[in-house]
Amino acid sequence: MVEKLSKNIFKYFCNIYETKNSILVLFFIIISAGTYIIKWIYDHNKIFEAVDKDAPDSMRGLIVTFVIPIIWLIFITPLNFIFDNSIVIYWINIIIWYIIIVLSLKYIYDFCSTFAMITQTKTLVWYLFLYSGYFGLVLLLFDFYVLWFLPFVTIFTIAFMQALLNKVVGDFRQRKDKVTFNSMTRANGL
Repeated sequence: MVEKLSKNIFKYFCNIYETKNSILVLFFIIISAGTYIIKWIYDHNKIFEAVDKDAPDSMRGLIVTFVIPIIWLIFITPLNFIFDNSIVIYWINIIIWYIIIVLSLKYIYDFCSTFAMITQTKTLVWYLFLYSGYFGLVLLLFDFYVLWFLPFVTIFTIAFMQALLNKVVGDFRQRKDKVTFNSMTRANGL
């Protein structure tokens, strides 16, 4: 069962959250070859930290989803060419990606838990959609092309998450405006 935010914290979230066009988010993800996903998650995680004490640390997410894979790309990938795909380099790759996958599993789950709490949806659904794309991307790095379509699942999931956040915040603001309008109408005797 998803824990609920208190009304005051939810109000605070809806007041500080800036909605974004989900189609534009999808466009940025596509033209950035998926790297915008990291920025989107990082930015949203910073907001989640402000409203949920159990939200994952955004810096942890940046390190797990961006810094460690970049270090692998810069330092380990060239070794594949230098040592002509030796077994040692193969196992170094496996160990590093095992660490990245385990750390990112926990981070993505924590992120999805906070998202689900704010939107009152199911954590596991968002987690499976987000992580399946990440897992598919890792498999592509190891020349496993059977699941080539999985990264697209994450791309569209982020756009759907943005659309849902927009809806939740928009509904809150609409109710707030309606209450304000009704109270002003009563105060003016209209």
